Amino acid sequence: QIVYFSKEDVDSLGLPIAVTEGDTIIESLSKLHNDLVDLNYEKLGKVSQLIISSLRSESVRTYNERKLKDMLLKAINEGL
Repeated sequence: QIVYFSKEDVDSLGLPIAVTEGDTIIESLSKLHNDLVDLNYEKLGKVSQLIISSLRSESVRTYNERKLKDMLLKAINEGL
């Protein structure tokens, strides 16, 4: 499962984000990666709030291995 949330939600909780290069074979997507940084006990609590909020609002997607492979192959074939 993938839980997702907006950058605005992260910012509103004061969680610092670092733009970093993602580890992916799809080069154009590597520039879209962000890391939550400088996490400590208090900030991890805020991350848990984000996750719980996302679960409650159904901001969750479930992918099986086959679907992930298909998505990856499609992105590669389309030159993303």
